[in-house]
Amino acid sequence: MREGTFWAALLSSGSLMFGYDSGLLSTVIAQPEFISYFNNPTGALLGGIVSSYAAGATIGCVYTGYFGDRIGRKWTIHVGAVIALVGSLLQTASVNVEMLICGRAVTGFAIGSFFGSIPLYQSEVARSKNRGLTVALHSAAISVGYALSNWVGFAFYWVHRSQAQFRVPIAFQMLPALLLTIAVPFMPNSPRWLLECGRYDEAWEVTKRLQFDPREMEEEELRAEFDAIKDQTIYEKDTEVTQLKELFVRPSYRRRLFLASVIQMGTQLVGGGVVNYYQTIIYRSLGIEGYQVLLIAAAYGTVGPIATGLSTAYVDKWGRIPTLIASQAAVLVVFIIVTALSAVYGSSDNRVGEIAVIVFIFLFSISFSCGYNTVWAAYSAEIFPTSIRARGVGIATFLNFCTQIVLSEVSPIALESVEWKYYFVFIGFDVILLVLFCTIFPETKGKSLEEINGLFGDVVVQEFGIHKQDIELAEHKV
Repeated sequence: MREGTFWAALLSSGSLMFGYDSGLLSTVIAQPEFISYFNNPTGALLGGIVSSYAAGATIGCVYTGYFGDRIGRKWTIHVGAVIALVGSLLQTASVNVEMLICGRAVTGFAIGSFFGSIPLYQSEVARSKNRGLTVALHSAAISVGYALSNWVGFAFYWVHRSQAQFRVPIAFQMLPALLLTIAVPFMPNSPRWLLECGRYDEAWEVTKRLQFDPREMEEEELRAEFDAIKDQTIYEKDTEVTQLKELFVRPSYRRRLFLASVIQMGTQLVGGGVVNYYQTIIYRSLGIEGYQVLLIAAAYGTVGPIATGLSTAYVDKWGRIPTLIASQAAVLVVFIIVTALSAVYGSSDNRVGEIAVIVFIFLFSISFSCGYNTVWAAYSAEIFPTSIRARGVGIATFLNFCTQIVLSEVSPIALESVEWKYYFVFIGFDVILLVLFCTIFPETKGKSLEEINGLFGDVVVQEFGIHKQDIELAEHKV
């Protein structure tokens, strides 16, 4: 295993924490001891607990967008890990809802920083031929973390008459935060960030350390790839405007930001977030009670990582956009069927109908995980130039969590008041997303991060044959 792959995999523990913390509340709110200790919180209060996490994450995204360029991807992740430890401790020790909300917000800040900076680092240390697989580790780890939280929640359901029933599952999230806090200082900086800082010799040594494998390539081959990246970076620094405002006024940058924002916000708008957070409420609305609610939730959380793992191995072969389109089309069909079944059997005692609703909720997870969940992180990170990648990903991730805040506030109230009719909102968004994926998203499979610039009409040094003396002149100016 190359060292770059090792660090990409280790960073996925932060992604696992995001998945664990995201799934944690859906099982914790169903624990009898939690309901009793916090005086049976209402749907609106549950929405506040959920949305405080997303609110903290939006601030974490802004932090990533700024400090990801200033102090580098590595130290941005490390600061997030330390903050994650603090937030997890606050949640575990919560004595009232206010303290729980505070802990969720602090942890959310850390998760927001992970959400943007981890796939950013992974994309920058991977080679073009396996970048999809490398960054998909982020999504796969999120799915595993989500599944883990559900099974832990189910296991602790059997701990009766003790606050450990909900406090111990909350405390488990400190483990990945502690691992990153200890390990990240030993991780090298992203070589592309080092190039952006003008630290060319260090960037080459890190690139060789992370990517060179004598069984796969000659050192000269890797050096040629590195020189192409270096030349592109120098050219962009000398000729491109990299202020934040350019993301909104320059057409090629604005298009990138729109695409990244659509695919990130789409992770919420397809309806998966509502199912993930409030599936226990959905199951209870079907007449399912007690431990069966948590058991079904745990099983639901397990199918996601299995489906993600299967598709992760092939995303660099299938391509980003065909995979995305097939997944989104399947999600749309399944959500329509879930809506129809919920309308017919949601308030009935027809056991067959209830089982059918649950089966299609599971198929929703499989449909989403087999494509969308594999692609979104890699695609949103790889389409930006190095000089604005952290800020671009930060803004797109910020909008992702803003969407989550709105949905987490509205969803429990909507589920209580209009029930299954609320699903029509997501069917509409699923149609819009499918049309966008089919029409305006370019394929990035097999292209280096620098070559992707050409898809948006920007100059690629190698492709357009910029003269070597121009590069040397630019390097001198830098």
